[in-house]
Amino acid sequence: VRYGRRRRRRRRYRGGIPKQGIPSSSGGYLNGDDVAGLILSIPYGASVGGIATLTGTPPNLVFKTAFETAFPQAPIIDFAKWISFAYPISFLIVLAGWHVLVLMYARKRYLKYVNVKTS
Repeated sequence: VRYGRRRRRRRRYRGGIPKQGIPSSSGGYLNGDDVAGLILSIPYGASVGGIATLTGTPPNLVFKTAFETAFPQAPIIDFAKWISFAYPISFLIVLAGWHVLVLMYARKRYLKYVNVKTS
């Protein structure tokens, strides 16, 4: 007879994605590369969205303060001026990022969708 506490075997965490995949809106399941592309798109989108607005990320406000301190005679940077400058840039980054993610994680399906023959 053993005295004391019994040791229990710990179960390993095997991840949060079920084996069959994540349900999609089309009735099927997203697996493997689809899930990886989807998960990567979320932080990329958040980073690009932070660039577009003055209050999106702290470095934007730090730049505004440093610019106004270093150049007091320069025009003031307000929210509208920042968006008019940064929104086109962030829009181009979103388009480029979308193309990169599609080419990395959904190339065959995308080319099939646009009717391009693959070898």
